[in-house]
Amino acid sequence: MRTLVIFERILKELSRDKRTLALVFIAPLMVLGLLYLILQSNTNLSAQLGTENVSPNLIKQLKKDNKIKLVTINNKKSISRNLKKYHLAALLKQEDQKLTVTYQNADTSLTAVVKENLVKSITKTQIKSIKSKINQSQQELTSVIKSLPTTEREAIESKLGSKKNANSLSLSEKYIYGNANSSLFTAIAPVLVGFFVFFFVFLISGVSLLHERTTGTLGRLLTSPVKRQEIIGGYVGAYGLLAILQTIVVVIYAIYILGINSRGSIWLIMLINLLLALVALSMGLLVSTLASSEFQMIQFIPILIVPQVFFSGMFNLSDMNSFWRIFAHIFPMYYGGDALIDVIKKGAGIENIGIDLLILAAFAIILISINIIGLRRYRRV
Repeated sequence: MRTLVIFERILKELSRDKRTLALVFIAPLMVLGLLYLILQSNTNLSAQLGTENVSPNLIKQLKKDNKIKLVTINNKKSISRNLKKYHLAALLKQEDQKLTVTYQNADTSLTAVVKENLVKSITKTQIKSIKSKINQSQQELTSVIKSLPTTEREAIESKLGSKKNANSLSLSEKYIYGNANSSLFTAIAPVLVGFFVFFFVFLISGVSLLHERTTGTLGRLLTSPVKRQEIIGGYVGAYGLLAILQTIVVVIYAIYILGINSRGSIWLIMLINLLLALVALSMGLLVSTLASSEFQMIQFIPILIVPQVFFSGMFNLSDMNSFWRIFAHIFPMYYGGDALIDVIKKGAGIENIGIDLLILAAFAIILISINIIGLRRYRRV
């Protein structure tokens, strides 16, 4: 009987807690829906392939594949510059019968698309070429077989065979970032570095401020002459220092211990992560002013943090519905992930990621301003 009373009390409490009900029933549907949209779009990825001096027969075969978009390259710029300029997944060059493909490999899913379709196209081109030569050989042999001795006929067959071998295509592969054996971790590591900094700073700063509010420390501060902006400034400064130290540790560990290959400046990687940490810090402080307990603080994670993973650059969004691609722009990790991928995988400089950095800085300024305004609700005097 007592168990039943406790059972009924808990159900009543849960029915009044709308956030918990939303966490249990709505949040999983939202996460699963986003996963479906993102992973479904990744099955129909298309990649841009640059071609330079490639034979018309192979070009014709490549055009038949709707997953490959060809870009003809006629300039004398370096391979790396052309890959960046035309946003190519790979660049294919031909000299005589030798093909060389250089993969950007910043997105291993696009590399896989190009590899699969390039090998298939080359194979089909080779088969057509061999069939053509066999037919030609048969016609030639048929026309002379009745009038030539056996020894001369064998000489003709040998000559035709040597022509076929001389005209066969060979393919060599090069990689700008990583190699042919790049793992899934190698592909997503640049984004993971930023995400873990973002997540832990958000969690620690939010829970800490919430604890001070529930224990009355924040209330006593707010009844003193201390200004709201001074309170927020103190929190941002203290946790900002912690975020700087965490960023340094995470970046050094990722690059020098785990061996993540970085083509860009380590100082730029530090700067991007510091801005992400500042955004996470101000976001955590803001959420802590909205939550009334640590449990409610955790409830914000599926809404504010989990979507950051999906739109951070770990998944290719190029073939996703345009609405969701626009929707991704409201998340700070979209810009942080984009900047980290450009620096670590593509060797981009500050001039290439300047817009991403400015947007992250704008996020931090706006969130800090909202925090200052939000503290007004807790001031008693």
